[in-house]
Formats: sequence, structure tokens, C-alpha cells
Amino acid sequence: MKAHKFWGPLIGLEALAGIVGFTAYRWIRLHPALHAVWPWVLARAAGLGAYGLLTVVVLMGIGMSHPRWKRVLARPLYSWHRSLALGVFALIAIHGTALALDPYAKVSWLGLIIPGLAHYRPLAVGFGVLSAEGLLLIAVTAHGAQNWGRLKWMTIHRAALVTWGLALFHSLWSGTDTRSLAVFYEVGTVLVGLAMLLRYGTERAARLSPVRAVNPPPGLPSWNREKRDLREHVD
Repeated sequence: MKAHKFWGPLIGLEALAGIVGFTAYRWIRLHPALHAVWPWVLARAAGLGAYGLLTVVVLMGIGMSHPRWKRVLARPLYSWHRSLALGVFALIAIHGTALALDPYAKVSWLGLIIPGLAHYRPLAVGFGVLSAEGLLLIAVTAHGAQNWGRLKWMTIHRAALVTWGLALFHSLWSGTDTRSLAVFYEVGTVLVGLAMLLRYGTERAARLSPVRAVNPPPGLPSWNREKRDLREHVD
């Protein structure tokens, strides 16, 4: 893959992140009540951004692996898929650092590495830690995919769906504003659910279709049966 195809989306994403970050900074500066809790506001904004971007990355991955769509979507979406995944890691880093610096959150640096050691809602934060570590494992193993087999790596890569689920539980149970963001979570869940249904439903239908073609119901004409009979007659 050419370098500009990889760095182009990434530079665009970083520019957008800079605009959003500057806007958030100005918003906090203009509202004195937020000065004392700016690490929490930053952590929450980065966490929501990471979850939303991860949802987009997962949807891209499902579309790129779809039996009928992968030939059309794989090439144009590949560079964006990788670049946006890096954006997810950048937002996760901001999210974790802001939480560790926030004196009110009581999420220590150790709690960001080992699940369950955070003082603030340890179970919910633990789900987030597992999600981030799972994504890191997927990214690291991607570099060795060519050496130890694409099939084995794809098995690990499909775990991204599990990490997305862990991120969803983390967001739902750790945030204090979950009810006000219900539509945000519902839309993401519905989109991923529908994408999975289309992806694996189509794959299952493709697996069953050859069986129906070779063994058609009795009494119904079949081109495959006529072709097989012709081959036997010629032999």
C-alpha cells in the first residue's frame, strides 16, 4: 500500500481532532464551572469519541469481509480502516491519561493497566481496560499476520467485535450521563447488529446454496441435474 494512501486519512483525522480539541478547550474556558473538572470532561469526550470511532471501524471491517461486498469495499476502505483504528488508539490514550490525572475520578495509573484495580467503578473500568488491551493485541499481531498465517490472524482479528462489546459495556456502566446518551448507544448497537446479520446471514446462505443445487427437491427440473446426467451419458 502506498504511503500517501495511509497517511492521507490519518492527517485529515488528526486535523479534525485538533479542531474538536480546540473547540472543547474554548468551551471549558468560557464556562468557569468546568475549570475544576476539565480532566473528567476531556476524558469523557475522548471516551465517547473512541467508542464512536471504534463503531465506525468495526462496521468497516464487517463490510470489508462481507462475501459479496468485499471486492468492492476492501480496497477503498482499507487505508481508512487502518487510519481510523490509529485514531481510536489516540483517543483511548487521551481518555486514560485524563482519567489518571483527574483527582476526583480516582482511577490510578495501575488501574488503567490491570482490570479491577480502579477505585471508581472497578468492574466498568475493567471492561474498558480489557477492551483497550484486546485492541492493542489485534494491532500488534497484524504486523505478523504474513508470517504465521492469515487464517490464524483473522481468528484474532474477529475478536475486535468482542472488544467493541466490552467498550459498549464500559461506556454504559462507567458514565454518569448514560441516559442522556441512550440514542447514541442504541444507534451504534443497531448498526453493528444489522451489519453482523447481513454479513453472517449472507455467508450462511452461500454455504447452503451449493447443497440445494446438487440435491434439488424431487420432481423439480434442475440444470445441475441435467448437466450431471449428460456427463454420465458421455462417459
